[in-house]
Amino acid sequence: MKAITGYVEACFDAVCISEIGPDQRGFVDLYRSEVLRQLSG
Repeated sequence: MKAITGYVEACFDAVCISEIGPDQRGFVDLYRSEVLRQLSG
């Protein structure tokens, strides 16, 4: 979150986040439940 917040504060329009590994579904679920929740609220 700290790294993403830095980009948001620097007025970036987009930040690309990716998972390199076999558990793509787990990454998406974690991102949705943890990261997006914190960014939206």
